[in-house]
Amino acid sequence: MKGKILLTLLIGSFFTGCFYKTHEILNKQQQYGVDFGRDFGEIAPEPVRPNQTYTNDTQDSKLISQFAVFDRYIGKKTGKDCSGFILHVNKELDGKILNVNEIVKHYDKSGRRSKAMFNMFKKSNKLIMTNTASVGDLVFFANTLGSGVKKNKDKENITHVGIVTKVNKNGSIEFLHNADGKVKKGYMDLNQKNTHKKGNLIINHYIVRCKKGMSHCLASHRFAGFGKTEIR
Repeated sequence: MKGKILLTLLIGSFFTGCFYKTHEILNKQQQYGVDFGRDFGEIAPEPVRPNQTYTNDTQDSKLISQFAVFDRYIGKKTGKDCSGFILHVNKELDGKILNVNEIVKHYDKSGRRSKAMFNMFKKSNKLIMTNTASVGDLVFFANTLGSGVKKNKDKENITHVGIVTKVNKNGSIEFLHNADGKVKKGYMDLNQKNTHKKGNLIINHYIVRCKKGMSHCLASHRFAGFGKTEIR
């Protein structure tokens, strides 16, 4: 019996994604002024290929250089989860990404902080569904955990969030996110939604675990929108 219980717990921890605490602690003071709940766990993306680049023609080289400093967090547990990492970066940027005091107003029944961030951007008409990201924007993903993984129908079932650190002229982006408790770099190209790799170059990494070759598990197929920030 003990063995079965342990196995159940291990399976549950493996498949959990950006999750939450109860709403009873939302007003509790913490590192960022308010404990907004946390998104626990995360999916495991494709490992980063060292020194991967698409082109030297990139958007706003000054901003890219500014955000490149956050690469130092890759492989570390910074933020503990996806939305926690966003709050950490936001604090380093003096709150230019989002107003943390507003997040608590946008929780829904899911209880996820990543979803609260999504709701906040949507309500303020700063949610962009097209391929027009800028460095510093948030990138939201849906259905990366739970029953939504297989169905992938509700594009507002937000379960994960990252931050755009590079935008290439071909529309592809690079982003940082905390997945499986560690910060990682991700790649996404909405113009090549069904492509995982070309040679050794990652076009879209897998953002949910699935059988090899299943394009619906790519970041491009779980993309739910960009949150436009004030960093320009």
